[in-house]
This record gives sequence, structure tokens and C-alpha cells, in this order.
Amino acid sequence: MLVLPLFYGVPMAFLGFVRKKYKFKAIAAYLVAPAFWTAFFILAFFLLAYFWESGFNYLSNSAAFNLGHILGSIILILNVLFNRKTKEDMRADFEEFIVPYKI
Repeated sequence: MLVLPLFYGVPMAFLGFVRKKYKFKAIAAYLVAPAFWTAFFILAFFLLAYFWESGFNYLSNSAAFNLGHILGSIILILNVLFNRKTKEDMRADFEEFIVPYKI
């Protein structure tokens, strides 16, 4: 999910930058992957709509597909908010990712 790095990593990196623990590049590094994947998926959906219009219309109008997407997103967010193990994993991933940007 693209939202988790933005809502967890960017604020933590920003606080570390303000406290002079991390370089400013740490914030930018957290924005690169979501920007890349967002551009990739937008391009993929435009190509799908252009080359396979019936498939695109089926997916965009499919109640089951959209409901599954919404429920999956809600469950993932609730898992992050209320599961202690997930929070520990996110913290460990953050600490591992941020190592090159420490001052």
C-alpha cells in the first residue's frame, strides 16, 4: 500500500530532520517509491482503458472488485493501527531504511 510510507515514514523522517538526526534526503527518499508506483499504476490504467476498454469498464463498474478493494484497504489500515507486531515491524523497517541518512 502506498499510503503507509507516507503516513509513517515521512513524518518520522521529518521529525528526525527537525531534531537534526537525519538528513533532508530521508524525506525525499520516502517520497520516491510512492511517486514511482503512483505514476506506474496511472499509466497502467490508462493503457488498460485505451487498449482493452471492455476490461477496464468491467473492473471500474464491478461492485465485487470495488468492494474487495475497499475492504482490503480498511483491513490493512486497521491492522496497522491496532496490531502491535505490525507497528514493531514498521518501526524496524524504518530504522533499517533510514540508516544511510543518519547524521
